[in-house]
Amino acid sequence: MIAWRNGQFTADDVLISTNAKAVTQSAAVFDGARVLTDARGAYIFNLEGHLARFQRSCEALCLPISFSARELDSVISEVIRKNRPQEAMGLRLFALAREGRRSAQESAEVVVFLRSLRGYALERPYRLVISRFKRFANSGVPHHVKAMSHYALGRVATNEALAAGFDDAVFVNEDGNVTETPRASLVFIRGGEALTPAVSDGVLPGLTRYLVRRVCQIECGLSWVERSIPVSEISTMEAAVMCSSSLGIVTVEKIGSVTFPVAPSGETISDNFKRLTGPERAAWNDILTEFPLHQEMIQRRA
Repeated sequence: MIAWRNGQFTADDVLISTNAKAVTQSAAVFDGARVLTDARGAYIFNLEGHLARFQRSCEALCLPISFSARELDSVISEVIRKNRPQEAMGLRLFALAREGRRSAQESAEVVVFLRSLRGYALERPYRLVISRFKRFANSGVPHHVKAMSHYALGRVATNEALAAGFDDAVFVNEDGNVTETPRASLVFIRGGEALTPAVSDGVLPGLTRYLVRRVCQIECGLSWVERSIPVSEISTMEAAVMCSSSLGIVTVEKIGSVTFPVAPSGETISDNFKRLTGPERAAWNDILTEFPLHQEMIQRRA
């Protein structure tokens, strides 16, 4: 794989100094998008949103970067062109604080690369469990920031879930409200509504969740409701899905002891999502960025 690091392309692994503040102080943020492919080339949904979120995360963690969104857009185009992906890939952008003296003016190092998503999502519905760890909504680094430090607790919660025979965990906040899993947003379906936890409860405002909202409202005729969801309400839900840039959308079979009834709601949402992000993606041209990969079609985008 060919990566880009602060202005240079490299086919070697991108190595980080053990003295870098990204390592010693967890001064690192990232963002990721799903690169999809077909016979015409590669494409990404809401790339502009991902780049804007990446820059907001950098600002929130005091990691100034030397590249504009427009420059990073061009870098991403080149990384995709040079790698010519033939299957779904994960696009990753990292901002990493360097080693040396602490300085608010020093620019962070930026790395852009692709990673395989093969095997990332299970081929069956997920079985989740409520984590013993709390997701505090209003303390620490804000949850809209994709900071690497956020994922340390998620790793522990996921490992505990796997050890207990589940596939992943669900975080509940200090008020007893459902938030999200360590790597995905949650959407529940009940009585003609798609319900998702409020961002104010400690939830990342996921960009894939925005796509799922469009599917629920336009394709499935569901009302979209974002509000606090007490953990006690899980047992009243008809179905649930998880969604993220890397996962796409997957159905949830159970959370803890609650098994969702056999209902087509989750599968219908999932099927419509895959259709509209695949062969019928032109319906979302307003948030679609395409990267033609056939040699006779390759042109640098303006």
